[in-house]
Amino acid sequence: MYQPNPAAPQKLRIAERRKMALALRIQGGSYRQIAENLKAWAASGAEGSVGFPKGYSEGLAYRDVMDELKKLNAAKAEVAEEVRRLELERLDALFAVYWPKAGKGDYAALDRILEIMAARARYLNLYQGGSRTIELANKAGETLAVKSELTITEMIVEMVSGDEDLTADNDEALPLPENGNDEALALQEPSSV
Repeated sequence: MYQPNPAAPQKLRIAERRKMALALRIQGGSYRQIAENLKAWAASGAEGSVGFPKGYSEGLAYRDVMDELKKLNAAKAEVAEEVRRLELERLDALFAVYWPKAGKGDYAALDRILEIMAARARYLNLYQGGSRTIELANKAGETLAVKSELTITEMIVEMVSGDEDLTADNDEALPLPENGNDEALALQEPSSV
């Protein structure tokens, strides 16, 4: 047999109060103004004001607004994750179409594959920006640090799409690529950590 939850009406009133507090905040009200307006509303005996806390304060108004924003942000994040999942599925379908063509030497298909890989990396936040320091050893065994603005994924995409021969027939280290932008690729002394 169904028995109503005695706490349910109180939870509904709290949820409604939080929505009202957020609406007042969106309209530009300070937390003090929100508290004063909601106390005045409750004192008027308006419908739904039964059980409104007598000591409703600026702090409680702040908590109500923050709780409501957290709930909205969680719902928005959930929707964003669903959209991301759908877009990744679409990219997978496109990748499956172009992969066989790229394997047979179709350069236009190869270009599409690289674009799909780049889009996938962006959706998965693999391009995290910022510079990275990569340590390399020269022939004398000295360690050099190279600062690069590229992420590992970007480096791989650049290597795959480039025409450079990335293989070496001997054990010598490959020379560093020439780069006109000294900020993007500059030698630095290794930092002592």
